[in-house]
Amino acid sequence: MEKKNFIWNLIGSVLNSFTSLFFMIIVTRINGIDDAGVFTFAFSVASLLQVVGSYQGRPFQVTNKIKSLTDYDFVYTRYVTCSIMALITVVYVFINNYNFSKSLLIILLVSFRMLEAIADSYYGIMQKNDRLYYVGISLTIKAMISVFLFWIVDLLSSSMIIAVSALIVSQLIIFLLYDLKVKNKMKYSKCKIDVSRIKKIIVLGFSIFIVTILSQYLLQAPKFPIDKYLSDDKQTIYGIISMPATMMLLCSQFIIHPFLMKMNSFIQDKKYSEFKKLVYKLCFVLLLLGLISEIALYFIGVPILNFVYGVNLSKYVYELLFIVFGAILFGMSTIISYAMIAMEKNKIQSMIFCFASIICYILSNKLVITYGLLGASISYLAVMLIILLLYYTSFNYYIKKDMV
Repeated sequence: MEKKNFIWNLIGSVLNSFTSLFFMIIVTRINGIDDAGVFTFAFSVASLLQVVGSYQGRPFQVTNKIKSLTDYDFVYTRYVTCSIMALITVVYVFINNYNFSKSLLIILLVSFRMLEAIADSYYGIMQKNDRLYYVGISLTIKAMISVFLFWIVDLLSSSMIIAVSALIVSQLIIFLLYDLKVKNKMKYSKCKIDVSRIKKIIVLGFSIFIVTILSQYLLQAPKFPIDKYLSDDKQTIYGIISMPATMMLLCSQFIIHPFLMKMNSFIQDKKYSEFKKLVYKLCFVLLLLGLISEIALYFIGVPILNFVYGVNLSKYVYELLFIVFGAILFGMSTIISYAMIAMEKNKIQSMIFCFASIICYILSNKLVITYGLLGASISYLAVMLIILLLYYTSFNYYIKKDMV
């Protein structure tokens, strides 16, 4: 069962992570570079707002040890947070006064992401029943059907709005015919809606939510001043050259996950020296892989991206390298972050991300206005360096404190 859970969850998670890459390729080739820029930005907004819908996320639900909170309390909470997600979307679109098609595209993509957030709460029930492979199968089905359907519909209609609408319908059908039916096979505690328990979950998950949404904002931050000050084609170019960075961030997740239990055991046994060595060893491995990737990207990165997307990116080699190196630094910060979670040092992480978000907002706006896409990539790299330095300093401080 454990092997089955691992394999299917890995397949589903990887395929689900790559859907945005395929959507981007499809839109760029079928709809053109300008429309692709609108899609890229709308998808980024939807991804950021999905954090609001998911709120504390499935790990918080699965690891819940408070007996008064039932499985369905988390499901009900997810519907509440998704309602807030929808409200924020409407307000955001209204405030920014986008044209009708762009506003509608954002709303539709947010709706698509909202369905994912709701389904994730039912995935939590499956995972608690040690049936994680059902989650992997669901994610695999959704990813494959989504990409194929989006491609076919967009090819036939040349309309991103119709293509995204088809995505929503397909996700809803799979949710109703597969996710809910599988959930009904599971053992779970159901209850009536209790506002006090929903409030409790929201309060308990707030610190996790802050870190999650700010980290997502930092990854997407340059896209907002690009949307405000530059043209749609520049948004497309930034979206394309930031795709390899997404791969590096996934790589950091694959590096850290197998060692989470070992980290916890080192902390429990108070083997802080071994714990520190393990964290730095994982950071070094990621840095080494990152540097190899940087060399490869310098020589063949742009030609490959040119071929895949059909867009000439020959002028953006350094922007590509800056963004990917920034992702490497953020991946190292993620490794240290998991280590600090094992040490139960969460409050300082919220402070780090709050400070970094303020710096990022100021820096990205100023540099994009002054230097365009080069400024966007420099601001991304600079902020990721600041985050890593703050994490490194905090980690060393707490390790020395605990070793005394």
